[in-house]
Amino acid sequence: ESSLEKLRFGLGGELLPEGEWRDVQEGLHHHGDNPDQPGYTILELLRLSRSAFQAQRILATSLLGQVLSRVAEKGAEAQLLLDFMLQQDVTIVLRCALDEPKN
Repeated sequence: ESSLEKLRFGLGGELLPEGEWRDVQEGLHHHGDNPDQPGYTILELLRLSRSAFQAQRILATSLLGQVLSRVAEKGAEAQLLLDFMLQQDVTIVLRCALDEPKN
């Protein structure tokens, strides 16, 4: 597992400091790979974006878009994260989400 796979993001697409404690009431804890850690990894968001539940798909694609937006703001500083996201086919996932019929 690479260090980029371990990065966790909050509901606003912000990078969460590793090991930072967050109250469960903030809604950042879930049933992903590490439910004791707040936030979502890119791989968890990609998985959620294909969920059968529309609310989960919306949350995941929205967060992926926010992360991409923050990466674009950082420029070269965030190039490794952008490369990682592109290797995980984030653009295809987002395109598929846009093409899905609304329920």
